[in-house]
Amino acid sequence: MATQSFLKSVNIKSKKQIRDFVKALEKSENFRRQNEPSYNRTPYTVKDNEIETFLKKVRWSD
Repeated sequence: MATQSFLKSVNIKSKKQIRDFVKALEKSENFRRQNEPSYNRTPYTVKDNEIETFLKKVRWSD
């Protein structure tokens, strides 16, 4: 992801802009919490010597 897409300068000059900015931050945080993905598999770590076997299993399970 390019840094220009999320690094922005914000100039806040009034109390209304402060309130609007805080509301937007809170709204985005609530949206993120409500839309967290659910996983149907439990994640686990694959050791170096198990990678080939793991990849074969993954290819055949789809």
